[in-house]
Amino acid sequence: MRIRRQVQPNQITYESELGRILASSLVDALQRRSTRDVAVVLGSAAELQMFPDEALFEWSREVVESDEVYICRGVYWAVRHRCSRTAKTNRRFGMSANTRPLSRQYFAFNWREV
Repeated sequence: MRIRRQVQPNQITYESELGRILASSLVDALQRRSTRDVAVVLGSAAELQMFPDEALFEWSREVVESDEVYICRGVYWAVRHRCSRTAKTNRRFGMSANTRPLSRQYFAFNWREV
């Protein structure tokens, strides 16, 4: 899947909006300390060639290392390795001061094909 960098009238790109959704989902999973959700968000983001910033990577490592689910640790390290291999071309998303989990109503929005 290729993400277009088309700019909408309010100067928000699809890529930046997707980064905001991924950051929000990851922060939500980290706050709940759900290792499985952290692994799913990291893996999904990696498939889109988008990776969290260092602060989110470190927080993810702390959460994943605290659980006994070893497959989630494997996902974390695989994503970390993929990020380091594509360091020049990857897109990063991060946690800004106003990053908080999005409401379920946000995801009810009908996304059109991009």
